Amino acid sequence: MKQCPKCTRVYADDALNFCLDDGDALVETALDTETKTAILTGVPVRSDAAAVRPLDYSTTSKTPSAEYGFSEPSRAGRFTWVTLFAVAAAILIPSLLVAYILGRRNVASAPPSFHQLTFNRGTVWSARFAPDNKSIVYGAAFEGNPIQVYSARPESPESTQLGLPNGSVLAVSSTGELAVSLDAVPSGSFTTGTLSRVPLTGGAPRKVLEGVAFADWSPDGKNLAVVHRVGAVWRLEFPVGNVLYESTGHITSMRISPKGNKIAFMDHSQPVDDRGTVEVVDLQGKRQTLTQEAGSEQGLAWSPDGDEVWFSATTQENHRCLQSVTLDGKQRVLLAAPGDLTLQDVSPDGRVLLTRWSYSSRILGIASGDAKERDLSWLEGSYVNDVSADGKTILFTEGGASVGERYGVYLRQTDGSPAVRLGDGISYSVSISPDGKWVISGLPKNPSPLFLLPTGPGESRQLTNDDLHHLSAQWFPDGKQILFAATEPGHDRRSYVLDLATNATRPLTPEGTTACCVSPDGRYVITRSPNGQRSLLSFDSGESRELPGVAPNETIIRWSVNGLALLVFLRNEMTAKVFRVDVATGRRELWKELVPPDTSGNSGVNSVAVTPDERTYFYSFARDLSDLYTVEGIK
Repeated sequence: MKQCPKCTRVYADDALNFCLDDGDALVETALDTETKTAILTGVPVRSDAAAVRPLDYSTTSKTPSAEYGFSEPSRAGRFTWVTLFAVAAAILIPSLLVAYILGRRNVASAPPSFHQLTFNRGTVWSARFAPDNKSIVYGAAFEGNPIQVYSARPESPESTQLGLPNGSVLAVSSTGELAVSLDAVPSGSFTTGTLSRVPLTGGAPRKVLEGVAFADWSPDGKNLAVVHRVGAVWRLEFPVGNVLYESTGHITSMRISPKGNKIAFMDHSQPVDDRGTVEVVDLQGKRQTLTQEAGSEQGLAWSPDGDEVWFSATTQENHRCLQSVTLDGKQRVLLAAPGDLTLQDVSPDGRVLLTRWSYSSRILGIASGDAKERDLSWLEGSYVNDVSADGKTILFTEGGASVGERYGVYLRQTDGSPAVRLGDGISYSVSISPDGKWVISGLPKNPSPLFLLPTGPGESRQLTNDDLHHLSAQWFPDGKQILFAATEPGHDRRSYVLDLATNATRPLTPEGTTACCVSPDGRYVITRSPNGQRSLLSFDSGESRELPGVAPNETIIRWSVNGLALLVFLRNEMTAKVFRVDVATGRRELWKELVPPDTSGNSGVNSVAVTPDERTYFYSFARDLSDLYTVEGIK
């Protein structure tokens, strides 16, 4: 026997019984379990579920239809259909809402559209939207030719030269005036030259300032902000001559905000490395750091509303992508793609102008006895630092996405044997000891300690543990001391001598002056003053005399074996001419001309290593190939 849960009636055990309250009538129903559960819960039943079978209870039925086996739709029945409808609505409405939201998300996340503007093989160094927001002005070097300024429109595959040879565009004003860099010389990821002003419609350029790497117009088109290199110091000036910030590393990608009250830029702690942070400075010189240091940063612009700074920098994947950061430091990725992206400009309607880069650095040279140059490059960013005295081994640094942000120090035999990785390190702090057993390595960070890495069995050794930012290092001929250049916080760079026996460090030069290249007899070192003047400094007397015949911007490779001459060259030239300079008289003679086999995208020879007998040499050159795109749909 079972009792109805709604009343006190008792029913037989073999029936599935309960009562439905239909007004004053009680109808006992025989249901299958699924149907009963459906009525109680409001969940729809199968189409073949058992129907309600009314039973005759004459003492309780007061309606005629009950006597003939029919009944009016009960209150419970009406409640059941209402419940079913409510449940269906509860399921359907959220589903439709989710579908709507997902649909909106799908629309919002539609991939940006790319439109390629350049098609020649070479390097696009800079690009800006013109005031009409349709035309584009850019500076590029194609097919091995010098840098030229071009104009282009998205609807046409052709570009037009503007008649500014050896020039690159820096900025376009709201009034249609160009700021260009004439006699522009590539330097890593940018060029440096003479800032000049010229109407976009044509005319003769008016020179303004030498040694300018970046420039931007104020929103009203009346004043220019510049990144100005003065000796070893980089200055952010606005207007020209008014210094808002300066760095002994270097400054890039400087842009004035749409309101004209702030300037965003990238601050790089190392002189020749593009790792850096995004900074903002106001017109009173108050600086704010917006991002942590990234392994590579190139390209910056303000968002259309001026609330964000858009920039291109590496992430953990080691490729530069387009990112944004608010003035309170909230950062997000806007666009990632294969290869390295460099932001060039952002239009008021949100269109983006960017370049996609393919970078490589190669090592070529001749070992003693070779008839022609051989390629000793290893990965995509090989940079030669030194060559052993016997000419059998080169020391080089590997950079790029393959090795990550800490770079790598390698040795490789000049017969082409596989390279051996010694450890982490960066290119300009690497040198082989005179006995060939150790290598000096510096890490790309600030402060940056110096290490000794063994070339054979042994453990690495940390040499310094201070707050100095080390910039370069090399051995004394006796192998007992190390000469290095560094900056101390709040001070200009200078050179020091480290004694390996005592680990003691002493300053060698005054602030602003650095030293390199100890003479073979260990008696002299070559110094460079803030204005670029080269001098010979005597360790014995402390006296210094002017060194004739060496230009301020030339790089000294090494002393001749007899100590009477120097080998020098000019970095970042397409063809590097190496000269032998007499130390006493300054007389110059061409020693060798280094010509990379492919000049397309070639940003110049950047390092040369020569043995003391001058029979073996190797050099590095960088190849930067890039294409220019407009991109729509980035938010």
